[in-house]
Amino acid sequence: MDNTVRFATYNLHGFNTSHTALADLCNFADIIAVQEHWLAPYNLDCLINFNSEFQCLGWSSMTEKLNSGFLVGRPFGGLGLLIRKSLNIKVSVIDIMQNCRVAALCLNFPNQYKLLMFIVYFPCKDNTVDYQNDISDCLGFMEQCVQMSDHNDVMILGDMNFECSCNNVGYKAFLSLCEELHAVRADKVCGSNIDFTYFQESTLHSSVIDHIF
Repeated sequence: MDNTVRFATYNLHGFNTSHTALADLCNFADIIAVQEHWLAPYNLDCLINFNSEFQCLGWSSMTEKLNSGFLVGRPFGGLGLLIRKSLNIKVSVIDIMQNCRVAALCLNFPNQYKLLMFIVYFPCKDNTVDYQNDISDCLGFMEQCVQMSDHNDVMILGDMNFECSCNNVGYKAFLSLCEELHAVRADKVCGSNIDFTYFQESTLHSSVIDHIF
């Protein structure tokens, strides 16, 4: 019997444009973290009812904007999680960051193993103080969730919007949290060689900005 559980992370860049690729991913992965589904709260059922073989959760980053009454600009953000029902995993929501940059969840496996999972969509990297403050807010939220939850291990996955380079301010800050949690990059452990996780056809620009730790 295969007891392997396959994890994946996927930035949808809009549910409407990427739901077909997400359906394909459901054929391979058992637990899928998604970012940037761009769904408003009243459209989250598109994700929640996406696949009958998965229990699906979703959180919108559009709530505050909708409550303001001003709908200028395109939709943005949003986090979600899909878990294959046959795994019989119970999911507890620890907390969701107010700006929907981080979702903290506890996955309770049938064998009593508890995995604290963080789904992240970090801000885009720049050299401003605002960026450093935003990253610090995300990491502070995560540290608080670690302290308040009962778990065996921690997994952090999602679109981190930075490459793992010590020249990167965001990665350097994140690395401090990883050292505290003894978290390491999954591709380093697995021995895989990932050339890119983001590719733009028009400019041929590519980068590795989506990670699992």
